[in-house]
Amino acid sequence: MIYNHDIDRWLAITFWFVGLILGLLPYILGYLSLILAFHGFEPFYNWLRPALSSMEVLSSNQTLWFKLENALNYTYQALSNNGNEAMIFNDFGETGILEQAKFVMLTS
Repeated sequence: MIYNHDIDRWLAITFWFVGLILGLLPYILGYLSLILAFHGFEPFYNWLRPALSSMEVLSSNQTLWFKLENALNYTYQALSNNGNEAMIFNDFGETGILEQAKFVMLTS
């Protein structure tokens, strides 16, 4: 039996690109629906540019220590699956033993 590694590589690359496209599809459809709602790309862009610049993502008056603490908190929420409940229910529940074990395994 002849085993070809090139076929496996191309199959992996193909699956990766299909996964990438499927993962980006909700964003693409969302932007397309916004373009349709604004009746064209130029009105959409004229709305999007000030909306994004008003967020002022890079400007902050918090200290470096607060930023680091906040980043570690978000990392913990992501690794323990606690962030989803916080966003949905606007409350942090008690983390169970499985969430804590997952956090320890992923960070050690």
